Amino acid sequence: MTNIDNYHLIPLSIQPQGKEYLVGNADLDEFYQLPTEGVRVIECLKEGHSLDQIKKICLDEFNEDIDLESFVEFLLEAGFLYKSQADAESAIKAHTTQTAATDKRWVFRMSPKVASLFFSWPIVLLYCLALTSAVYLYITEPQVRINLSAFYITEHFTVFFLTLLFSFSVVSLLHEFGHMVAGSRLGLEPRLGIGNRLWTIVAECDLSGIYSQPKSKRYLPLMAGMLVDLFSISCIVIALYFLTSYGVEGTGIQILQALILQILITISWQFHFFLKTDVYYILSNYTDNPNLDQQARTYLNAWLSRLTFGRAGASLPTDTTGTQLKTMRIFSSVWLIGRIVSITFLILIIVPALAQYARDAWQAVTSGAQVDFWTKVDLVAFFIFSFLVFGGGMTLWLRGRFNFLKRNQNVANG
Repeated sequence: MTNIDNYHLIPLSIQPQGKEYLVGNADLDEFYQLPTEGVRVIECLKEGHSLDQIKKICLDEFNEDIDLESFVEFLLEAGFLYKSQADAESAIKAHTTQTAATDKRWVFRMSPKVASLFFSWPIVLLYCLALTSAVYLYITEPQVRINLSAFYITEHFTVFFLTLLFSFSVVSLLHEFGHMVAGSRLGLEPRLGIGNRLWTIVAECDLSGIYSQPKSKRYLPLMAGMLVDLFSISCIVIALYFLTSYGVEGTGIQILQALILQILITISWQFHFFLKTDVYYILSNYTDNPNLDQQARTYLNAWLSRLTFGRAGASLPTDTTGTQLKTMRIFSSVWLIGRIVSITFLILIIVPALAQYARDAWQAVTSGAQVDFWTKVDLVAFFIFSFLVFGGGMTLWLRGRFNFLKRNQNVANG
């Protein structure tokens, strides 16, 4: 039996999560779903009760003999329980130092007081005014409406591509800025890095510690990015109105129209919640399932084990509840179908389109005097930049898959 009389429990946040509780530590960024009994044991540890006293308390309150030894071992393995306060402080400091050394993402620091100013009534009023004005202009002014042909260009390919790429990068950073400011308002220290969603390169805001906040307070940081996207579209619509009113036209106007299309595509992409998009995290929060993605992978891994008669994959954990199993079945179906559709889109749409760009560039180069020199340079540069963006995303995606398979192989080999 583990003697815990002199053990030290680190500060833990305990937030209701459906019928269970989400328990963890923001500094370690470790959170676990625990039943009421587990939370009661933690409360008893905080109060300084011995193991025998906790057993008696749980027996009186829940009318059952709880396996406290196993639960204490779990707390020790999770890094929530230590032999002394000095050991706890040393472990957290070591974790923080290691994270700072290995995590190259940019840490965003803003005081909650300053961050709250971005959500004050004057700012909210400005946001609503911009959104309302954009809706009004969209209804009354045909020249600011969505141009579905904005991506189709016949000249200045490279300038168009690079300008749109730069503009969208700025909008993407504003999107992440929304997440980071909303997180800072709750006292979090978000991290910003570059990652990928399948083969698409994206900026990623890590709202570490958000599960230490009450469920209702998590929604704004999770939704803030899409709210900023709507504000960006509104500002572009207003800019289009003034520019076209003064007779401005040509490539600049088309770039702004294409930027609106790209932001709308990005917003729709957020609803591909089979990936870890904003909507995925909103849905996870709403359904009280912070690990939907991992649950889907676990369920599909179990099916792989069945189909291969245990040669691959792994069985479901023995403690999987009926509710968890139902969630796994539903989300794993969405997870699998979404990836099949995405890969089909990659094979049938994206790769052929890139190949067509390559053919156009090659034909321009080999056509002799039929195409002028700068048009050839334009087409070739356009293809090269397009390929680099696509290739960079594919590299991140395939490297992530390779590392995932390698980790699983190492686990399997012990």
